[in-house]
Amino acid sequence: NYTCEASNIVASISSSALVDIQVPPNVAVPVMDLTVNKSDTAMLRCSFQGNPPPSVTWTGPGDAEVINGSNSATIEVFPGNNYTVESVLTISPAVKMDHEGEYT
Repeated sequence: NYTCEASNIVASISSSALVDIQVPPNVAVPVMDLTVNKSDTAMLRCSFQGNPPPSVTWTGPGDAEVINGSNSATIEVFPGNNYTVESVLTISPAVKMDHEGEYT
């Protein structure tokens, strides 16, 4: 906080302001390659920092957006400290061959 204060022999008064510095998103923890057996659960995890905290979207094979709850996919987002957001993509209950590909 920054504070400006004025005073005289009668009284004093002050006014304060907060400086909020906005920062573009950056990768705090990148998503890592994963090898799983067919029918196993796959969990992909990544973490971003930024102010305001960034929103996270997952895309899968063919650059299709992964929709939470569709095609056995669950996306969880956890707000963290220092403007960090962690996201976990879980493909469960069973990984299928059509889940294979690059996720970003």
